[in-house]
Amino acid sequence: MDTKSRLLAAAKTAGFVLLALVPPVLSFGLNTLMLQLMPVFLMMGFDPITAIDLQMLTFSSLFAVLCGLWYALAFLRKRRKASVQGNSQTPAAPAEADRSKRLRRWGLCLLASLLAAVGMQYVAYVIEQAIWALFPSVRAFQAMLSGGGGGNIRLLPILYMVILGPIGEELAFRGISQGYAGRVMPFWAANILQALLFGLLHANLVQGAYCFLLGLLQGCFCRWGGGVRYAIPMHILFNGVSYLIMGWIESTLALNAPLFCLLGFVAVGVSVRLFRWGTVAEIAP
Repeated sequence: MDTKSRLLAAAKTAGFVLLALVPPVLSFGLNTLMLQLMPVFLMMGFDPITAIDLQMLTFSSLFAVLCGLWYALAFLRKRRKASVQGNSQTPAAPAEADRSKRLRRWGLCLLASLLAAVGMQYVAYVIEQAIWALFPSVRAFQAMLSGGGGGNIRLLPILYMVILGPIGEELAFRGISQGYAGRVMPFWAANILQALLFGLLHANLVQGAYCFLLGLLQGCFCRWGGGVRYAIPMHILFNGVSYLIMGWIESTLALNAPLFCLLGFVAVGVSVRLFRWGTVAEIAP
């Protein structure tokens, strides 16, 4: 390879890596912009908690839409074109058999996602306890961050935290970041990069650590499933369990933390096996 070819290859690699870095920058910039809506919502008569909810809902909606459009234009259109060309050269499968195969795949993937979503709560607990033991000051900071939540289940946080947030983050990190990075580096490196970006986005040590592991798992789900369509339900379930039934998780930890943490790790392992069994390994773009 001559010097010009090497320079072109290096420029291509740098370009795709820079594109992979855009989603977290977009998230930070859009969130900063949406903070300017807080005074507007307060002037409209909303209480501070509702104003924060509306600001987060606006941010999550815009981020999901922007990432969805980007993902569709940059990846889905290309993959659909390749799929049409491939299908034109192979005989069509019977509709009933194809439908049955899809239902089986989705059923196994949803079961795997539920197991992973519950199991990862216990993995997160183990990580949290380890970090608190190593860095006691982090515990006070974490308590400050989680303070004021009140434990009340509200509709708006369900919309932006359980539904729109996971959709936007999966499109951004497993779809766009992993997709671009995967064009110029092996899967394992692209997966680590997007998971690291995903962890850093959460901007605190405890959340960042377990979100990094969650991102690695989600990256594998995306790889094995041929796209983000299976990773999104798992992320929705994880956030849903965290927000809606965290009290039940905490009660099991109070009952027997070592046992339930062990079961959580086992659940994650079983979920990986089920997911691999239920999907045809396709290379995500």
